[in-house]
Amino acid sequence: MAQAILTQVGRLGALSAGGAFIWPFIAFDVDAGERAVMYDALRGILPDPVGEGTHFLIPGLQKAHIMSVRAMPKEVKSRTGTKDLQNVNIALRILSRPKEAALPKIFDTLGVNFNDRILPSVVNEVLKSIVAKYNAEELLSKRSLISAEIKAELEKRANAFDLELVDVAITHLVYGKEFATAIEAKQVAQQDAERQKWVVEKAGKEFATAIEAKQVAQQDAERQKWVVEKAGKEFATAIEAKQVAQQDAERQKWVHLVYGKEFATAIEAKQVAQQDAERQKWVVEKADKEREAAVIRAEGEAEAAQIVNQALQESGPGLIEVRRIDTAKEIAGSLARSRNVTYLPGGNGSNMLLGLSTGGAPTA
Repeated sequence: MAQAILTQVGRLGALSAGGAFIWPFIAFDVDAGERAVMYDALRGILPDPVGEGTHFLIPGLQKAHIMSVRAMPKEVKSRTGTKDLQNVNIALRILSRPKEAALPKIFDTLGVNFNDRILPSVVNEVLKSIVAKYNAEELLSKRSLISAEIKAELEKRANAFDLELVDVAITHLVYGKEFATAIEAKQVAQQDAERQKWVVEKAGKEFATAIEAKQVAQQDAERQKWVVEKAGKEFATAIEAKQVAQQDAERQKWVHLVYGKEFATAIEAKQVAQQDAERQKWVVEKADKEREAAVIRAEGEAEAAQIVNQALQESGPGLIEVRRIDTAKEIAGSLARSRNVTYLPGGNGSNMLLGLSTGGAPTA
């Protein structure tokens, strides 16, 4: 009995060993995300791929080639030129997978490593053709647009090879040293332009301030001149009054030997004359001080004139021309509002202002 059991066990073991040895030659497994392309020695590559699961084959006549249908990443690096002749290093990451129905054709024409044979050449060609349409700066500002355009062109090209693109993205974008130098030079030039613009505006403001200061100084000088002339006239009048008072006092001294009403009046007149003389002395001193102030203002005008001259040398006579035009407009407006001036337009570009005086004949 025991010998029969051992005999049965030995047969089962031999059968299991034989089956384990023969199984890889008669069956194969297809995992999830994979498909099998069958090669038949008599019929060639079979047109239909085999799906997931365990399948049988004819040993010696058929062979299964496992191919993945998952989306596989592939990064392709390319050095290309932009529209403004700048060199750019671009790294493009592509997720692609083969079309399941076309697996036998892909295996027949490209083999199992089809991604390595198709994507590098196609990506380089598409990148060079699309990047050449844009400037280096536009690659940054229009990155999403360029990425979409690259994806559309790659999908068109990959479709010819029965590949399906899941995603296309620009992962790295590196410019050459020349472009970085050009960007720095451009930024420096923009900063210099802004600084020069600020200098010109500052010079214009200083020039306008100097013009206003000059006008104020001229007005002050005219006023001081009028004050000095007035003070001179008052001083001369005071001297004459003092001399007249002194003469009257001497005459009264010799004419009237006794105190009376006339002498008291002369004393009062003398006191009044002395008070007027003191007041006129104060006026003269005031005029001297105002004359000194006018000299100081004149020195300030000279310094303002130097500032204006320097501003004109740096910024040009543009503001003076604008002031001249404004003055001409004011004169023309004043003449136009005058009742004694009439504007008569003439032909051939000649115009005439006609002055109408109230007491005589009109003048042109």
